Amino acid sequence: MEPENLNQEESHLAPLQKITPLSKYLALALFIILPFLGGWIGYTYAPEKVMEIERVVVKEVPAEPTTDVSVLNDSGSLGAEISDSQTSGVVFPKSQEYALNLPSGWSVEQIEDKGYYFFDEVDKLAFRLTYPILETSYPETTRVNQRTMETAIGNLDVLDWKFNGNLSAGWVRYSWSGLDFFRDSFEIFVPIRDELYARTAAEQQAGGGVETKYKSFEEYKADQAVSALTIDQIISEGITLK
Repeated sequence: MEPENLNQEESHLAPLQKITPLSKYLALALFIILPFLGGWIGYTYAPEKVMEIERVVVKEVPAEPTTDVSVLNDSGSLGAEISDSQTSGVVFPKSQEYALNLPSGWSVEQIEDKGYYFFDEVDKLAFRLTYPILETSYPETTRVNQRTMETAIGNLDVLDWKFNGNLSAGWVRYSWSGLDFFRDSFEIFVPIRDELYARTAAEQQAGGGVETKYKSFEEYKADQAVSALTIDQIISEGITLK
């Protein structure tokens, strides 16, 4: 009886295990549809997207105020940080390696080949710059008070030249020989006289010229002692390497 029962059970299950054309098409359809169905379900029911935002913080540093030439620093001098917007000046000499910056309100003028003439805030001639050094003797003069002055390019020689007939008048000469005399040397003259300073032959013949900043050596020395911005400071701190 048992073999007969087994045969009956197998006969009932046979239709389910039989591969038919319908089962093939159904399997193919499921094979194609299920991946797309799973992708759609995952996309639809997935958690919300998480976006990472990078936050950049820009720190603004306020610009340092420019240095006014009328204000002294803690060391008692102007320092080398005079703002370019507050200064005028020239680049010199033939080597074009140095510059002379000037305080606010000052101006510079070049006349022919006579060099540069620098005027203070009230348009008085303060000094003249020429290059290279003219190796010229000046008769009827006395040289006194020789000293040196430190600058960014080296030590300048400073010497007072006084007229023998009038020791209150003359000029103060600042000079630098440079590494190459013909390319680097220059001299700065501070004219000291009561009359007008003739810059050209035409001005001299006409008896004209410009007014000087200092009328006497006494006035020059007094200004060096009490002024907040002396000629020594303007030259020593104004001369810089390019």
